[in-house]
Amino acid sequence: MSPVSLNHLGCVLVLALLLTACRPRDEAQPTATSWQLDPQPTLTLTSDRLPEGHELNGIYSALEMPDGSLLIANSGAHELLLVDSVGQYLRTVGRSGQGPGEYSDNLHLFHGEGDTVVVYDGQGLRWTFLTPSLELARTVVEYNADLPRPTWLYQGSLVTDARIRQNRARAREILTRVRSRDPGFEHLLIARQDAQGAVWVRPLEDAREWEVYQGTDTTYAQVTLPPGLDLIAIGKEAVIGVTRDSLGEEQVQVHRLDRPPGTIRPLIEAEAEAPAPTAVERPPLARDLVNLVTAQEGYYSNHARYAEVADSLRVRIEGGGRLFILYADERHWAGVAVMPSTGLTCGMAVGCPTPASWQEGVPV
Repeated sequence: MSPVSLNHLGCVLVLALLLTACRPRDEAQPTATSWQLDPQPTLTLTSDRLPEGHELNGIYSALEMPDGSLLIANSGAHELLLVDSVGQYLRTVGRSGQGPGEYSDNLHLFHGEGDTVVVYDGQGLRWTFLTPSLELARTVVEYNADLPRPTWLYQGSLVTDARIRQNRARAREILTRVRSRDPGFEHLLIARQDAQGAVWVRPLEDAREWEVYQGTDTTYAQVTLPPGLDLIAIGKEAVIGVTRDSLGEEQVQVHRLDRPPGTIRPLIEAEAEAPAPTAVERPPLARDLVNLVTAQEGYYSNHARYAEVADSLRVRIEGGGRLFILYADERHWAGVAVMPSTGLTCGMAVGCPTPASWQEGVPV
């Protein structure tokens, strides 16, 4: 792994002025209902159901297609796999390489305008746009302002959009309301804005229990995932996840979701991305992020792996921030720093794969 240059950390301010201060605590008690998720999968896709050379490896993303088929980002093989609604292999889209329609590392899928599909290739820093029939339309190299980041930070929350151009105003309102129950930022929130406009939220430390908010009021639905299921996509009537068998082999599962009809508000036309502010002097939170990177490298030198929780590290907290580790193992980690007094949230990833649209070693 190449060393991370701490000089990059000076740009940690790029998004600082985009984040608003915490609102006053909302005393209204939330009202919960329960959505039924079938514990038995309606589809289980294993590598032995696929042609040789297309085994499942590195599945971070999938999309439910309009005709009921399933498009899977098979990052380990640098390709997309298309299977029908019962898991029958249909075809492979793309291949390993650096050219148009080729992929090189961790892949993430998002809905584009209409029925188009957008593929983000993390290592190649490329965005590939596919037609509804999954033919190559165009490729964009490296991030630019016309490509909103599908994974973004807001008020102590890491949010992933199901659509490449998703309306975020309602998601921000919902997350602000959820945050009012934890104004001290004791927990980092993981959130997904699905293609139907609902926002799914859970604390970092609990991967199974999700709260689903369809509006900005205090009502929400509770969804409990089956044990061992890592959620990677949310469809209209199903959730898609990855599990591992006793040998550690990846499997893709689809579980039917009973989502009450007529409860999802239609999506609003996406707002334009706000321009990035001019960088100013590095704030105290940036120093905390620098110290987190330094502490993780020290931990790695002693243990041959990165620390999975911030409490395992001896980090100097100079700016009063709270530090969270999203994930960590022998080859990569990602962390988030939050300033409780303002809600300013910054992140950093080292090694690959990174959260979708993050670049290794570059603060977001």
